[in-house]
Amino acid sequence: MMESQSVGPSTHRRLPPGATACLLLLMLTALVLIAAPLATAAASAAPSTARGGDPLALLVLQQAELTASDAAIGDGFGDSVAVFGSTALVAADCKIVNGHNEAGAVYVYVRTGATWSQQAELSDPDAATQDWFGTSVALSGDTALVDAEGKTVNGQKAAGAVYVFTRTGTTWSQQTELADPDAAGNDVFGTSVALSGDTALVGDYNKTVAGQGSAGAAYVYTRTGTTWSQQAELTASDAAGGDGLGISVALSGDTALVGAAWKTVSGQSYAGAVYVFKRTGTSWSQRAELSDPHAATKDAFGSSVALSGDSALVGASGKTVSGQSGAGAAYVYTRSGTTWSQQAELSASDAAVDDGLGSVVALSGDTALVGAGDKSVGGQSDAGAAYVYARAGTTWSQQTELSDPGATANDGFGWSVALSGETALVGAPNETVGSAGATGAAYVDLLPAPPSLSLKAKPISIKVGKTVTLSGTVKHFLASDKTVQIERQVGSKLTALKTLKLTNSGAFTWATKPNKTGTWVFEAAYKSGGVSYLSEPVSVKVHK
Repeated sequence: MMESQSVGPSTHRRLPPGATACLLLLMLTALVLIAAPLATAAASAAPSTARGGDPLALLVLQQAELTASDAAIGDGFGDSVAVFGSTALVAADCKIVNGHNEAGAVYVYVRTGATWSQQAELSDPDAATQDWFGTSVALSGDTALVDAEGKTVNGQKAAGAVYVFTRTGTTWSQQTELADPDAAGNDVFGTSVALSGDTALVGDYNKTVAGQGSAGAAYVYTRTGTTWSQQAELTASDAAGGDGLGISVALSGDTALVGAAWKTVSGQSYAGAVYVFKRTGTSWSQRAELSDPHAATKDAFGSSVALSGDSALVGASGKTVSGQSGAGAAYVYTRSGTTWSQQAELSASDAAVDDGLGSVVALSGDTALVGAGDKSVGGQSDAGAAYVYARAGTTWSQQTELSDPGATANDGFGWSVALSGETALVGAPNETVGSAGATGAAYVDLLPAPPSLSLKAKPISIKVGKTVTLSGTVKHFLASDKTVQIERQVGSKLTALKTLKLTNSGAFTWATKPNKTGTWVFEAAYKSGGVSYLSEPVSVKVHK
Protein backbone atom coordinates (compact mmCIF):
# COMPACT_ATOMS: atom_id res chain seq x y z
CA MET A 1 0.00 0.00 0.00
CA MET A 2 1.30 3.44 -0.89
CA GLU A 3 2.23 5.59 2.07
CA SER A 4 0.92 9.11 2.55
CA GLN A 5 4.33 10.68 2.86
CA SER A 6 6.74 11.29 0.03
CA VAL A 7 7.86 7.73 -0.64
CA GLY A 8 11.38 7.39 -1.91
CA PRO A 9 12.34 11.03 -2.24
CA SER A 10 15.21 11.51 -4.63
CA THR A 11 18.51 10.75 -2.95
CA HIS A 12 21.39 10.47 -5.36
CA ARG A 13 25.14 10.26 -5.48
CA ARG A 14 27.03 13.42 -4.68
CA LEU A 15 30.42 14.48 -5.99
CA PRO A 16 32.89 16.31 -3.75
CA PRO A 17 32.37 20.08 -3.41
CA GLY A 18 33.50 21.91 -6.53
CA ALA A 19 32.92 19.01 -8.93
CA THR A 20 29.87 18.85 -11.18
CA ALA A 21 27.90 15.87 -12.38
CA CYS A 22 27.62 17.45 -15.83
CA LEU A 23 31.39 17.63 -16.19
CA LEU A 24 31.58 13.96 -15.34
CA LEU A 25 28.86 13.22 -17.87
CA LEU A 26 30.78 15.01 -20.61
CA MET A 27 33.89 12.99 -19.81
CA LEU A 28 31.91 9.76 -19.88
CA THR A 29 30.24 10.77 -23.15
CA ALA A 30 33.65 10.91 -24.77
CA LEU A 31 34.51 7.48 -23.43
CA VAL A 32 31.22 6.02 -24.65
CA LEU A 33 31.61 7.47 -28.13
CA ILE A 34 35.17 6.12 -28.40
CA ALA A 35 34.43 2.59 -27.27
CA ALA A 36 31.49 1.08 -25.46
CA PRO A 37 30.93 -2.53 -26.57
CA LEU A 38 27.55 -3.96 -25.72
CA ALA A 39 27.41 -6.76 -23.17
CA THR A 40 24.72 -8.78 -21.53
CA ALA A 41 24.65 -8.37 -17.78
CA ALA A 42 25.48 -11.57 -15.93
CA ALA A 43 22.73 -12.98 -13.79
CA SER A 44 23.40 -12.62 -10.08
CA ALA A 45 22.29 -15.12 -7.48
CA ALA A 46 21.29 -13.36 -4.27
CA PRO A 47 20.73 -14.91 -0.85
CA SER A 48 17.20 -15.44 0.44
CA THR A 49 15.53 -16.37 3.68
CA ALA A 50 13.18 -18.66 1.81
CA ARG A 51 14.07 -22.21 0.82
CA GLY A 52 15.18 -22.71 -2.74
CA GLY A 53 17.13 -19.63 -3.78
CA ASP A 54 16.22 -16.12 -4.88
CA PRO A 55 12.42 -15.71 -4.65
CA LEU A 56 11.97 -12.10 -5.67
CA ALA A 57 14.12 -12.55 -8.78
CA LEU A 58 11.35 -14.81 -10.06
CA LEU A 59 8.81 -12.04 -9.62
CA VAL A 60 10.53 -8.79 -10.64
CA LEU A 61 9.08 -7.35 -13.81
CA GLN A 62 10.74 -4.54 -15.75
CA GLN A 63 7.70 -2.51 -16.72
CA ALA A 64 9.23 0.29 -18.74
CA GLU A 65 12.34 2.06 -19.95
CA LEU A 66 11.77 5.82 -19.79
CA THR A 67 13.60 8.21 -22.10
CA ALA A 68 13.08 11.85 -22.98
CA SER A 69 11.08 12.78 -26.05
CA ASP A 70 13.77 15.32 -26.96
CA ALA A 71 16.82 13.41 -25.76
CA ALA A 72 20.23 14.87 -26.58
CA ILE A 73 23.86 14.01 -25.86
CA GLY A 74 24.95 14.82 -22.33
CA ASP A 75 21.47 15.49 -20.91
CA GLY A 76 22.07 13.24 -17.92
CA PHE A 77 18.47 12.04 -17.94
CA GLY A 78 18.04 9.98 -14.77
CA ASP A 79 20.46 11.94 -12.58
CA SER A 80 17.67 12.16 -10.00
CA VAL A 81 14.29 10.44 -9.80
CA ALA A 82 11.16 10.31 -7.65
CA VAL A 83 8.00 8.23 -7.77
CA PHE A 84 4.65 8.48 -6.01
CA GLY A 85 1.93 6.00 -6.95
CA SER A 86 1.57 6.13 -10.72
CA THR A 87 3.53 9.34 -11.27
CA ALA A 88 7.29 9.57 -11.76
CA LEU A 89 9.79 12.41 -12.08
CA VAL A 90 13.03 11.99 -14.00
CA ALA A 91 15.54 14.83 -14.11
CA ALA A 92 18.00 15.74 -16.85
CA ASP A 93 19.93 18.43 -14.98
CA CYS A 94 22.57 18.89 -17.68
CA LYS A 95 20.08 19.54 -20.49
CA ILE A 96 20.43 22.58 -22.75
CA VAL A 97 17.31 24.76 -22.36
CA ASN A 98 16.67 27.79 -24.59
CA GLY A 99 20.34 27.79 -25.58
CA HIS A 100 21.59 27.67 -21.97
CA ASN A 101 24.05 24.85 -21.36
CA GLU A 102 23.37 22.68 -18.30
CA ALA A 103 20.21 24.61 -17.44
CA GLY A 104 18.33 21.38 -16.81
CA ALA A 105 14.81 20.00 -17.13
CA VAL A 106 12.55 17.50 -15.39
CA TYR A 107 10.16 15.09 -17.09
CA VAL A 108 6.87 13.87 -15.63
CA TYR A 109 5.59 10.39 -16.51
CA VAL A 110 2.28 8.77 -15.61
CA ARG A 111 1.21 5.15 -15.65
CA THR A 112 -2.08 3.98 -17.14
CA GLY A 113 -2.48 0.26 -16.63
CA ALA A 114 0.99 -1.04 -17.39
CA THR A 115 1.91 1.76 -19.80
CA TRP A 116 4.01 4.81 -18.92
CA SER A 117 3.81 8.00 -20.97
CA GLN A 118 5.37 11.45 -20.71
CA GLN A 119 2.89 13.96 -19.28
CA ALA A 120 4.99 17.10 -19.02
CA GLU A 121 8.44 18.64 -19.21
CA LEU A 122 9.23 21.10 -16.42
CA SER A 123 11.87 23.81 -16.61
CA ASP A 124 12.67 27.16 -15.09
CA PRO A 125 11.18 30.02 -17.18
CA ASP A 126 14.28 32.02 -16.21
CA ALA A 127 16.67 29.23 -17.09
CA ALA A 128 20.34 30.16 -17.15
CA THR A 129 23.58 28.35 -17.88
CA GLN A 130 24.62 25.89 -15.17
CA ASP A 131 21.45 26.22 -13.11
CA TRP A 132 21.38 22.40 -12.96
CA PHE A 133 17.63 22.39 -12.59
CA GLY A 134 16.75 18.86 -11.42
CA THR A 135 19.82 18.06 -9.35
CA SER A 136 17.34 16.66 -6.84
CA VAL A 137 13.60 16.07 -7.04
CA ALA A 138 10.78 14.95 -4.73
CA LEU A 139 7.12 14.11 -5.27
CA SER A 140 4.06 13.88 -3.03
CA GLY A 141 0.62 13.58 -4.60
CA ASP A 142 0.18 16.38 -7.14
CA THR A 143 3.12 18.44 -5.87
CA ALA A 144 6.72 18.26 -7.09
CA LEU A 145 9.90 19.85 -5.76
CA VAL A 146 12.77 20.55 -8.13
CA ASP A 147 16.15 21.90 -7.12
CA ALA A 148 18.39 24.15 -9.18
CA GLU A 149 21.52 24.15 -7.03
CA GLY A 150 23.53 26.26 -9.47
CA LYS A 151 20.96 29.06 -9.62
CA THR A 152 22.16 32.64 -9.11
CA VAL A 153 20.02 34.28 -6.40
CA ASN A 154 20.26 38.00 -5.58
CA GLY A 155 23.52 38.14 -7.48
CA GLN A 156 24.99 35.22 -5.51
CA LYS A 157 26.25 32.62 -7.98
CA ALA A 158 25.32 29.00 -7.19
CA ALA A 159 23.34 30.10 -4.15
CA GLY A 160 20.65 27.69 -5.32
CA ALA A 161 16.86 27.64 -5.42
CA VAL A 162 14.01 25.14 -5.25
CA TYR A 163 10.87 25.24 -7.38
CA VAL A 164 7.42 23.97 -6.43
CA PHE A 165 5.15 22.68 -9.19
CA THR A 166 1.55 21.51 -8.81
CA ARG A 167 -0.71 19.48 -11.06
CA THR A 168 -4.32 20.30 -11.87
CA GLY A 169 -5.82 17.59 -14.04
CA THR A 170 -2.97 16.84 -16.41
CA THR A 171 -1.43 20.32 -16.35
CA TRP A 172 1.62 21.23 -14.28
CA SER A 173 2.39 24.80 -13.29
CA GLN A 174 4.97 26.51 -11.11
CA GLN A 175 3.51 27.48 -7.73
CA THR A 176 6.49 29.20 -6.14
CA GLU A 177 10.26 29.48 -5.90
CA LEU A 178 11.98 28.84 -2.57
CA ALA A 179 15.32 30.36 -1.66
CA ASP A 180 17.36 31.05 1.45
CA PRO A 181 16.81 34.71 2.46
CA ASP A 182 20.47 34.73 3.58
CA ALA A 183 21.71 33.16 0.36
CA ALA A 184 25.45 33.27 -0.26
CA GLY A 185 27.53 32.26 -3.24
CA ASN A 186 28.12 28.50 -3.57
CA ASP A 187 25.65 27.59 -0.83
CA VAL A 188 24.04 25.18 -3.36
CA PHE A 189 20.71 25.43 -1.56
CA GLY A 190 18.57 22.46 -2.59
CA THR A 191 21.28 19.87 -3.13
CA SER A 192 18.77 17.50 -1.56
CA VAL A 193 14.99 17.83 -1.21
CA ALA A 194 12.15 15.89 0.39
CA LEU A 195 8.41 16.39 0.47
CA SER A 196 5.63 15.12 2.74
CA GLY A 197 2.19 16.61 2.09
CA ASP A 198 2.40 20.36 2.72
CA THR A 199 5.90 20.25 4.22
CA ALA A 200 9.14 20.52 2.27
CA LEU A 201 12.68 19.90 3.48
CA VAL A 202 15.63 21.44 1.64
CA GLY A 203 19.30 20.63 2.21
CA ASP A 204 22.01 23.31 2.03
CA TYR A 205 25.20 21.35 2.71
CA ASN A 206 27.66 24.12 1.84
CA LYS A 207 26.09 26.69 4.16
CA THR A 208 28.29 28.54 6.63
CA VAL A 209 26.85 28.16 10.14
CA ALA A 210 28.14 30.15 13.14
CA GLY A 211 31.29 30.91 11.20
CA GLN A 212 31.87 27.26 10.31
CA GLY A 213 32.29 26.96 6.55
CA SER A 214 30.31 24.13 4.91
CA ALA A 215 28.87 23.07 8.28
CA GLY A 216 25.57 22.87 6.45
CA ALA A 217 21.90 23.28 7.28
CA ALA A 218 18.45 22.18 6.20
CA TYR A 219 15.32 24.32 5.85
CA VAL A 220 11.70 23.43 6.51
CA TYR A 221 8.93 25.09 4.49
CA THR A 222 5.20 24.67 4.94
CA ARG A 223 2.27 25.43 2.64
CA THR A 224 -0.95 27.14 3.64
CA GLY A 225 -3.31 27.29 0.70
CA THR A 226 -0.93 28.13 -2.13
CA THR A 227 1.56 30.06 -0.02
CA TRP A 228 4.84 28.61 1.18
CA SER A 229 6.77 30.00 4.15
CA GLN A 230 9.94 29.01 5.97
CA GLN A 231 9.13 27.27 9.25
CA ALA A 232 12.58 26.36 10.55
CA GLU A 233 16.31 26.22 9.92
CA LEU A 234 17.80 22.94 11.12
CA THR A 235 21.44 22.81 12.21
CA ALA A 236 23.46 20.27 14.18
CA SER A 237 24.05 20.80 17.88
CA ASP A 238 27.73 19.99 17.31
CA ALA A 239 28.16 21.67 13.91
CA ALA A 240 31.71 21.88 12.61
CA GLY A 241 33.29 23.16 9.44
CA GLY A 242 33.11 20.75 6.54
CA ASP A 243 30.39 18.51 8.03
CA GLY A 244 28.15 19.01 5.02
CA LEU A 245 24.86 18.76 6.93
CA GLY A 246 22.10 18.66 4.32
CA ILE A 247 23.94 16.55 1.74
CA SER A 248 20.94 14.24 2.08
CA VAL A 249 17.45 14.70 3.55
CA ALA A 250 14.31 12.64 4.15
CA LEU A 251 10.93 13.54 5.57
CA SER A 252 7.93 11.64 6.88
CA GLY A 253 5.20 13.55 8.70
CA ASP A 254 6.82 15.36 11.63
CA THR A 255 10.17 13.57 11.43
CA ALA A 256 13.17 14.66 9.38
CA LEU A 257 16.51 13.00 8.68
CA VAL A 258 19.46 15.14 7.64
CA GLY A 259 22.79 13.63 6.61
CA ALA A 260 26.24 15.05 7.31
CA ALA A 261 28.36 12.58 5.36
CA TRP A 262 31.67 14.39 5.87
CA LYS A 263 31.46 14.75 9.63
CA THR A 264 34.40 13.63 11.74
CA VAL A 265 33.24 10.92 14.16
CA SER A 266 35.44 9.50 16.93
CA GLY A 267 38.45 11.04 15.23
CA GLN A 268 37.62 9.44 11.88
CA SER A 269 37.44 12.12 9.19
CA TYR A 270 34.59 11.89 6.68
CA ALA A 271 33.03 9.06 8.72
CA GLY A 272 29.65 10.80 8.66
CA ALA A 273 26.54 11.10 10.81
CA VAL A 274 22.78 11.58 10.46
CA TYR A 275 20.61 13.84 12.60
CA VAL A 276 16.98 13.20 13.51
CA PHE A 277 14.71 16.21 13.98
CA LYS A 278 11.12 16.15 15.25
CA ARG A 279 8.35 18.73 14.93
CA THR A 280 6.03 19.57 17.81
CA GLY A 281 3.44 22.09 16.76
CA THR A 282 5.50 24.43 14.60
CA SER A 283 8.80 23.94 16.45
CA TRP A 284 11.56 21.57 15.38
CA SER A 285 14.19 20.09 17.69
CA GLN A 286 17.07 17.65 17.33
CA ARG A 287 16.14 14.28 18.87
CA ALA A 288 19.00 11.97 17.93
CA GLU A 289 22.34 11.67 16.18
CA LEU A 290 22.94 8.40 14.34
CA SER A 291 26.38 7.08 13.45
CA ASP A 292 28.03 3.78 12.74
CA PRO A 293 29.53 2.29 15.94
CA HIS A 294 32.35 1.01 13.72
CA ALA A 295 32.90 4.35 11.99
CA ALA A 296 36.00 4.60 9.81
CA THR A 297 37.60 7.31 7.71
CA LYS A 298 35.78 8.03 4.45
CA ASP A 299 32.76 5.85 5.25
CA ALA A 300 30.49 8.75 4.21
CA PHE A 301 27.71 7.55 6.50
CA GLY A 302 24.74 9.75 5.64
CA SER A 303 25.60 10.15 1.97
CA SER A 304 21.96 9.19 1.44
CA VAL A 305 18.92 8.79 3.71
CA ALA A 306 15.34 7.55 3.47
CA LEU A 307 12.48 7.38 5.94
CA SER A 308 9.31 5.30 6.10
CA GLY A 309 7.26 5.46 9.28
CA ASP A 310 9.47 4.41 12.20
CA SER A 311 12.22 3.02 9.97
CA ALA A 312 15.21 4.90 8.59
CA LEU A 313 17.72 3.84 5.96
CA VAL A 314 21.19 5.40 5.82
CA GLY A 315 23.76 4.93 3.09
CA ALA A 316 27.51 4.77 3.73
CA SER A 317 28.87 4.68 0.20
CA GLY A 318 32.54 4.66 1.22
CA LYS A 319 32.34 1.78 3.70
CA THR A 320 34.87 -1.04 3.49
CA VAL A 321 33.03 -4.37 3.38
CA SER A 322 34.79 -7.74 3.63
CA GLY A 323 38.09 -6.03 2.86
CA GLN A 324 36.69 -4.31 -0.24
CA SER A 325 37.35 -0.59 0.18
CA GLY A 326 34.55 1.68 -1.01
CA ALA A 327 32.20 -1.27 -1.53
CA GLY A 328 29.58 0.58 0.49
CA ALA A 329 26.76 -0.40 2.82
CA ALA A 330 23.42 0.81 4.13
CA TYR A 331 22.08 0.75 7.68
CA VAL A 332 18.53 0.30 8.93
CA TYR A 333 17.43 2.04 12.13
CA THR A 334 14.08 1.70 13.87
CA ARG A 335 12.35 3.94 16.37
CA SER A 336 10.69 2.75 19.56
CA GLY A 337 9.15 5.65 21.43
CA THR A 338 11.85 8.30 21.12
CA THR A 339 14.79 5.91 20.85
CA TRP A 340 16.45 4.93 17.59
CA SER A 341 18.48 1.72 17.35
CA GLN A 342 20.34 0.00 14.53
CA GLN A 343 18.42 -2.99 13.20
CA ALA A 344 20.59 -4.18 10.33
CA GLU A 345 23.59 -3.53 8.11
CA LEU A 346 22.90 -4.18 4.44
CA SER A 347 25.67 -5.04 2.02
CA ALA A 348 25.89 -6.69 -1.38
CA SER A 349 26.45 -10.43 -1.69
CA ASP A 350 28.99 -9.67 -4.43
CA ALA A 351 30.55 -6.54 -2.91
CA ALA A 352 33.61 -5.23 -4.75
CA VAL A 353 36.04 -2.33 -4.46
CA ASP A 354 34.46 1.09 -5.15
CA ASP A 355 30.95 -0.19 -5.90
CA GLY A 356 29.60 2.72 -3.86
CA LEU A 357 26.61 0.81 -2.52
CA GLY A 358 24.52 3.21 -0.47
CA SER A 359 25.27 6.30 -2.51
CA VAL A 360 21.51 6.40 -2.98
CA VAL A 361 18.74 4.70 -0.99
CA ALA A 362 14.95 4.43 -0.94
CA LEU A 363 12.61 2.83 1.57
CA SER A 364 8.95 1.85 1.48
CA GLY A 365 7.54 -0.23 4.31
CA ASP A 366 9.56 -3.44 4.57
CA THR A 367 11.39 -3.00 1.26
CA ALA A 368 14.66 -1.16 0.70
CA LEU A 369 16.26 -0.21 -2.61
CA VAL A 370 19.98 0.62 -2.54
CA GLY A 371 21.96 1.89 -5.52
CA ALA A 372 25.52 1.03 -6.52
CA GLY A 373 26.01 3.15 -9.63
CA ASP A 374 29.73 2.42 -9.87
CA LYS A 375 29.45 -1.37 -9.87
CA SER A 376 30.95 -3.42 -12.67
CA VAL A 377 28.35 -5.68 -14.28
CA GLY A 378 29.12 -8.37 -16.83
CA GLY A 379 32.67 -7.03 -17.14
CA GLN A 380 31.40 -3.53 -17.88
CA SER A 381 32.97 -1.06 -15.45
CA ASP A 382 30.61 1.43 -13.76
CA ALA A 383 27.60 -0.13 -15.50
CA GLY A 384 25.85 -0.01 -12.14
CA ALA A 385 23.31 -2.00 -10.19
CA ALA A 386 20.65 -1.63 -7.52
CA TYR A 387 19.87 -4.09 -4.74
CA VAL A 388 16.51 -4.97 -3.23
CA TYR A 389 16.28 -5.96 0.44
CA ALA A 390 13.21 -7.12 2.34
CA ARG A 391 12.39 -7.32 6.04
CA ALA A 392 10.66 -10.27 7.68
CA GLY A 393 10.06 -9.54 11.34
CA THR A 394 13.31 -7.86 12.35
CA THR A 395 15.49 -9.65 9.82
CA TRP A 396 16.60 -8.11 6.52
CA SER A 397 17.88 -10.12 3.57
CA GLN A 398 18.98 -9.35 0.04
CA GLN A 399 16.23 -10.39 -2.35
CA THR A 400 17.62 -9.61 -5.78
CA GLU A 401 20.02 -7.45 -7.78
CA LEU A 402 18.65 -5.20 -10.51
CA SER A 403 20.72 -4.24 -13.53
CA ASP A 404 20.17 -3.22 -17.12
CA PRO A 405 20.16 -6.35 -19.34
CA GLY A 406 21.87 -4.24 -22.00
CA ALA A 407 24.45 -2.84 -19.60
CA THR A 408 27.48 -1.04 -20.99
CA ALA A 409 30.44 0.62 -19.32
CA ASN A 410 29.73 3.89 -17.47
CA ASP A 411 25.91 3.64 -17.72
CA GLY A 412 25.61 4.51 -14.04
CA PHE A 413 22.50 2.37 -13.52
CA GLY A 414 21.65 2.95 -9.86
CA TRP A 415 22.93 6.54 -9.80
CA SER A 416 19.45 7.45 -8.54
CA VAL A 417 16.66 5.32 -7.03
CA ALA A 418 13.10 5.80 -5.79
CA LEU A 419 10.48 3.46 -4.40
CA SER A 420 6.71 3.67 -3.93
CA GLY A 421 4.99 0.50 -2.81
CA GLU A 422 5.86 -2.13 -5.40
CA THR A 423 7.17 0.37 -7.96
CA ALA A 424 10.91 0.90 -8.19
CA LEU A 425 12.49 3.59 -10.35
CA VAL A 426 16.20 3.47 -11.18
CA GLY A 427 18.14 6.10 -13.12
CA ALA A 428 21.01 5.45 -15.51
CA PRO A 429 22.05 9.00 -16.53
CA ASN A 430 25.09 8.01 -18.58
CA GLU A 431 23.33 5.43 -20.72
CA THR A 432 23.53 5.80 -24.48
CA VAL A 433 20.12 6.05 -26.14
CA GLY A 434 20.20 5.48 -29.86
CA SER A 435 23.49 7.04 -30.99
CA ALA A 436 23.47 9.78 -28.35
CA GLY A 437 26.04 9.22 -25.59
CA ALA A 438 25.19 9.98 -21.96
CA THR A 439 21.62 10.81 -22.91
CA GLY A 440 20.36 8.74 -20.02
CA ALA A 441 17.39 6.56 -19.18
CA ALA A 442 15.33 5.44 -16.21
CA TYR A 443 13.84 2.03 -15.58
CA VAL A 444 10.60 1.09 -13.88
CA ASP A 445 10.58 -2.28 -12.14
CA LEU A 446 7.70 -3.88 -10.29
CA LEU A 447 8.75 -5.57 -7.06
CA PRO A 448 5.77 -7.62 -5.93
CA ALA A 449 6.07 -8.35 -2.24
CA PRO A 450 7.20 -11.94 -1.72
CA PRO A 451 4.63 -14.27 -0.19
CA SER A 452 4.45 -14.26 3.60
CA LEU A 453 2.70 -16.68 5.92
CA SER A 454 1.10 -16.51 9.32
CA LEU A 455 0.19 -19.55 11.41
CA LYS A 456 -1.49 -19.97 14.78
CA ALA A 457 -2.67 -22.92 16.84
CA LYS A 458 -5.68 -23.12 19.14
CA PRO A 459 -5.52 -24.34 21.83
CA ILE A 460 -1.78 -24.45 22.53
CA SER A 461 -2.11 -27.08 25.28
CA ILE A 462 -4.25 -30.21 24.85
CA LYS A 463 -4.64 -33.80 25.92
CA VAL A 464 -3.55 -36.66 23.68
CA GLY A 465 -6.16 -37.36 21.03
CA LYS A 466 -7.89 -34.02 21.37
CA THR A 467 -8.25 -31.58 18.51
CA VAL A 468 -5.97 -28.65 17.78
CA THR A 469 -6.90 -26.25 14.99
CA LEU A 470 -4.16 -24.71 12.84
CA SER A 471 -5.10 -21.64 10.82
CA GLY A 472 -3.30 -18.91 8.97
CA THR A 473 -3.04 -16.71 5.92
CA VAL A 474 -0.74 -16.48 2.91
CA LYS A 475 -0.26 -12.89 1.76
CA HIS A 476 0.81 -12.02 -1.79
CA PHE A 477 0.19 -15.52 -3.14
CA LEU A 478 0.05 -16.20 -6.87
CA ALA A 479 -3.23 -17.23 -8.46
CA SER A 480 -1.44 -20.15 -10.11
CA ASP A 481 -0.21 -21.48 -6.75
CA LYS A 482 -3.07 -21.72 -4.27
CA THR A 483 -2.03 -24.50 -1.90
CA VAL A 484 -0.20 -24.53 1.41
CA GLN A 485 1.41 -27.43 3.23
CA ILE A 486 1.30 -28.05 6.98
CA GLU A 487 4.51 -29.57 8.27
CA ARG A 488 5.63 -30.97 11.61
CA GLN A 489 9.14 -30.30 12.84
CA VAL A 490 10.85 -33.12 14.70
CA GLY A 491 14.42 -32.25 15.56
CA SER A 492 15.96 -30.94 12.35
CA LYS A 493 13.52 -32.83 10.13
CA LEU A 494 10.23 -31.61 8.65
CA THR A 495 7.44 -34.05 7.87
CA ALA A 496 4.59 -33.07 5.56
CA LEU A 497 1.21 -33.62 7.21
CA LYS A 498 -1.44 -32.05 4.99
CA THR A 499 -1.82 -30.02 1.80
CA LEU A 500 -4.58 -27.42 1.95
CA LYS A 501 -6.23 -25.24 -0.68
CA LEU A 502 -6.20 -21.50 -0.02
CA THR A 503 -9.36 -19.46 -0.06
CA ASN A 504 -9.56 -16.46 -2.37
CA SER A 505 -8.29 -14.32 0.51
CA GLY A 506 -5.36 -16.66 1.14
CA ALA A 507 -6.75 -18.20 4.34
CA PHE A 508 -6.41 -21.83 5.36
CA THR A 509 -7.44 -23.99 8.34
CA TRP A 510 -6.92 -27.61 9.43
CA ALA A 511 -7.79 -29.63 12.50
CA THR A 512 -5.66 -32.53 13.73
CA LYS A 513 -5.41 -34.79 16.77
CA PRO A 514 -1.87 -35.31 18.07
CA ASN A 515 -1.49 -38.92 19.24
CA LYS A 516 1.62 -38.62 21.41
CA THR A 517 2.65 -36.54 24.39
CA GLY A 518 5.32 -33.89 24.07
CA THR A 519 5.71 -30.61 22.25
CA TRP A 520 4.45 -30.64 18.69
CA VAL A 521 5.96 -27.98 16.45
CA PHE A 522 4.06 -27.04 13.32
CA GLU A 523 4.81 -24.67 10.45
CA ALA A 524 3.20 -23.81 7.14
CA ALA A 525 5.01 -23.83 3.80
CA TYR A 526 3.88 -22.12 0.62
CA LYS A 527 5.64 -23.14 -2.58
CA SER A 528 5.79 -21.00 -5.71
CA GLY A 529 8.24 -21.03 -8.59
CA GLY A 530 10.35 -23.68 -6.93
CA VAL A 531 10.75 -21.62 -3.75
CA SER A 532 9.21 -22.50 -0.37
CA TYR A 533 8.16 -19.66 1.92
CA LEU A 534 7.85 -20.61 5.59
CA SER A 535 5.77 -19.36 8.47
CA GLU A 536 7.13 -18.95 11.96
CA PRO A 537 6.75 -22.28 13.83
CA VAL A 538 4.02 -22.67 16.46
CA SER A 539 4.20 -25.07 19.40
CA VAL A 540 1.45 -27.14 20.97
CA LYS A 541 1.98 -28.97 24.28
CA VAL A 542 0.36 -32.40 24.29
CA HIS A 543 -0.13 -34.06 27.68
CA LYS A 544 -1.95 -37.03 29.17
